[in-house]
Amino acid sequence: TILGSLLLASLGPPTDADSLDYHLGVPAAWLSQGSYLPFESWYHARFSGLGERIIFFGLANGTDILSAVLQWSGLLVSIVALYNVSSKRDLNDLILSSFLVISAPVIIFLVLNQKPYLFPASILLLGVSLLFDKNNHYERKVYLATFLIFSALLFKYTFFLSMFGISMLMLFIAYRNKLLIKFLIVGFVLAVIVLLPHFARNFIYFSDPFSPLLSS
Repeated sequence: TILGSLLLASLGPPTDADSLDYHLGVPAAWLSQGSYLPFESWYHARFSGLGERIIFFGLANGTDILSAVLQWSGLLVSIVALYNVSSKRDLNDLILSSFLVISAPVIIFLVLNQKPYLFPASILLLGVSLLFDKNNHYERKVYLATFLIFSALLFKYTFFLSMFGISMLMLFIAYRNKLLIKFLIVGFVLAVIVLLPHFARNFIYFSDPFSPLLSS
C-alpha cells in the first residue's frame, strides 16, 4: 500500500526548487537548443550527470516525471538488495527489508522530486549486497558490483565518499578470495569505460574533470 501510494505520488508534477532549476532546467535547455552544450555561467548546470540525461530522454518523449518514477524504482532495488543479504530469504525477511527501506522519513522527499539520488543510492546498496552473496558465481558478482558502484558516480559526485570506503572493502574481499589482480584489471577497464567519458567531457568543456568542484 505504501509503495503504491509513493508510486502515485511520484506521478505528480515536479515542484521542488532543485528539480525546477537544473535537474529539469538543464535537459530542457538541451532540448530547446537541439544539441548538448555546456553552460559555463550556469553554476549548478555543471553538476549534471547521468540523471539529467535520463530526464532529457523523458522530456524528449513528453514527460517530466521519468526521474521521479525512476527514484521510486530505487525503493524496489533497495528492498531486493537487503533481502539478498537476509539470512533465510523468506516472507518475514522480505517484510523486514521493505520496512527498513520505506520507514525512513527522507524517502518521501526523495521519491517526490527529480533529484537523481535514490536510484543511484539503491544500485550502490545492491552492489554492496552482491559482495556478501557468496552462493554462486561470486567472482562475477564482484565485477558486477564494481560496475554498479562506478555507475552510481555518474549520477552524483557525493557518491565518491561512499565509493572510497567500499573500494577498500572490495580490495580486501578480492584479496581474501585470491582475485586481487583480476579485480584490479577489471576495475581499471570498467573505470575507463564507465567513468572516463564523463570526466573527459568535463575536462574538455571546463578544464576541470570534476567541475565545478575544482574550478576557480
